[in-house]
Amino acid sequence: MNSKNLRLIKQLKLSLVYKILAIATSFLLVRIMLQYLGVEQYGIWSFILSLLNFIIFFDLGIANGVKNKVAECLSDNNVLEAQKYISTGYFILSVLGVVAYIVFYVLSQFVDWQSVFNTAEHSNEYLTAVVLIVFLFVVVNLILTVSIAVFNAKEKSSFIV
Repeated sequence: MNSKNLRLIKQLKLSLVYKILAIATSFLLVRIMLQYLGVEQYGIWSFILSLLNFIIFFDLGIANGVKNKVAECLSDNNVLEAQKYISTGYFILSVLGVVAYIVFYVLSQFVDWQSVFNTAEHSNEYLTAVVLIVFLFVVVNLILTVSIAVFNAKEKSSFIV
């Protein structure tokens, strides 16, 4: 076998191990979070995270484009050009993220979050703050999808969990 096939097999094995660990950790976290938060608060958090993680799919293909161009540049040993694509990807996603956060911040002030989550346990101000904080982390995660694209372009996909 050549070195590229060995590297591929190694990445597949590592990826399998990391995915199994991620699944096991998720099961443990659900159990711990249910005990710690209770059913209603866990439901609120699950809803928020599920809804806001949807945003990651709206990177308009930028991360995938970065991955393709970086892989192309690295195959041609053009590291400087690859760095330009990476920084451009970060810049574009950062601008999109900041604009999305500002729009979401303004619109969230008009939403009755108690009705959305069907709860009276927490005030609307508390729920608004929670949603805005979670949305901030989702935007940061969106920006960091460029890092995932770079790992994929460098054939280091086992590091992605």
